Amino acid sequence: MPAVTERRFRSPADARARAEALGLPTLGHRLFAVVIRHTHTGTGEHLDERIAKAMAQTGIRALVGETAPGRIGILLALAQASAWQPVAERIGRLCREELGPEAVVAVGPGVTDLSGIARSWQEAEQTAEAIMPTSPDRWFHVPADIGLPELLGVLRNDTRLQRYAERQLTRLIEHDDRNGGDLLPALRAHLAAAGNKSVAAKQADMSRQAYYQRLHTIERLLGCDLESGLQCTSLHVALLCWTPEEQRFAAHEEHGNCRKGKIGRYVEQ
Repeated sequence: MPAVTERRFRSPADARARAEALGLPTLGHRLFAVVIRHTHTGTGEHLDERIAKAMAQTGIRALVGETAPGRIGILLALAQASAWQPVAERIGRLCREELGPEAVVAVGPGVTDLSGIARSWQEAEQTAEAIMPTSPDRWFHVPADIGLPELLGVLRNDTRLQRYAERQLTRLIEHDDRNGGDLLPALRAHLAAAGNKSVAAKQADMSRQAYYQRLHTIERLLGCDLESGLQCTSLHVALLCWTPEEQRFAAHEEHGNCRKGKIGRYVEQ
């Protein structure tokens, strides 16, 4: 399957021949890349083989294979392009049964020729990486489901984003650490409520007077105006991509590529 999805073929005719030799029709079919992200660690029959057998029993024409640890790839060939959503839902239900509720099914855009499947595959992989397990009735996801929180979640460990978040939030974090304060939760509530102070105060479980005092302190410490849409957007992005140091250090320490800095910051080696 990698030879097809990564465009490792000499010509479109060569790609069609490889796919059809594996039992996947291409001419007159709409092709879809599907990526399944899972955390299943069961033993026995390979997961991709189980998924392939289950799909074959339902009459779905597809190539199935493990593409990486915790990843299963599916290349679908559908005679009716409009059938992709019911098929994707069927795959989602099947994965929920076989792999558990943490499995995420991502579907790339459909293409009419194997020469375009690499991009569909890439978009499906990016979607699977970004989306977190959601409600039980959401069986699959598409690239349009990736919003700003999902995108920043994928990029969160990028040191440039972490430095940006720290520059924006350090004064609040240090104030809360020194005083056992709650300015960071107050700011989160303000941004989540889109600036509606009454709603935000209720979400923060504070009286309005106490909450307004928190907002004034935030503005004073950060030198910002919480009535400014642009400044609130900047702070919201910082909050979405900020990871507490303990979590970030644990993640980097696992790969052996960080050390603790002089003032408690963790830096790349």
